[in-house]
Amino acid sequence: MFYIPPEDLDFPVAAPEESEYDSADSDFEVNESSELEENHPLPVSSDRPQRVRQPPKSLEDYVTFYAENEESSNNPTTLKEAMESPDRELWVQAMNQELSSQVQNNSWELTDLPPGRKALNSKWVFKTKRDADGNVICHKARLVVKGCAQRKGIDYDEVYSPVVRYSSVRYLLALAAEKDLQIDQMDAVSAFLQGDLTEEIYMNQPEGSHQEPNKVCRLRKSIYGLKQASRVWNKKLHSCLTKIGLAQSNFDSCVYHMVKNGRMVIETVWVDDLLIFHNDLNISKKSLSHN
Repeated sequence: MFYIPPEDLDFPVAAPEESEYDSADSDFEVNESSELEENHPLPVSSDRPQRVRQPPKSLEDYVTFYAENEESSNNPTTLKEAMESPDRELWVQAMNQELSSQVQNNSWELTDLPPGRKALNSKWVFKTKRDADGNVICHKARLVVKGCAQRKGIDYDEVYSPVVRYSSVRYLLALAAEKDLQIDQMDAVSAFLQGDLTEEIYMNQPEGSHQEPNKVCRLRKSIYGLKQASRVWNKKLHSCLTKIGLAQSNFDSCVYHMVKNGRMVIETVWVDDLLIFHNDLNISKKSLSHN
């Protein structure tokens, strides 16, 4: 490109505007802080995400929350409240049933606390079960160990427990409609109490029950509240299902199946809830009895 001097152009050229920083009277100095830095600060880099956090949509269902909160507000939160409530005898009966279940299940044995070991505490959780009309039908008391005090590497190692995928359930529902399979549902009773503990864990005797002074409970079963309770139960259930001939799916570890001589049984596991798809009632009953 050729350079054409401005004086050779046919049209006038506007003179460049004089900048305030080009003036000789300007007090702008490079080494001094100026208004430019104040009006245009340098950006500060940050590794933190800048997106706006929003609460989950499920928390917007205030009607459901209010109904649940209203139902549970009448339940005692401590043993003292249960003993001072009008339903004291019903709560005592529920506690005795829970302790009897633990003893029959061999959940623990009383022993001395070894030197250098700490015993976990426990608490009672009280809840009333209601019917569709909101009437109380029974009182439940559950003994829960305070697993928040467990120490990793000493009281537990792995805690992960899988559940069935939604896609697997949708596929099996479609398969049941196509093959005309029967669908049954089962909830394992006291599921977490069935798992055998391999760790050495001690718990103080439950509040309100002191059989032998200065003795603690050496846990033999994975009771509610332990960090590894769900995983121990899942391993126990896997052992029971494979023992009766069900094979674990390679695509979903919580789907078990058996197809033999035209008979089909498929079971899905969601913690202690099982969905059973089958076309043979005898095999289904066998599965239910083993669980």
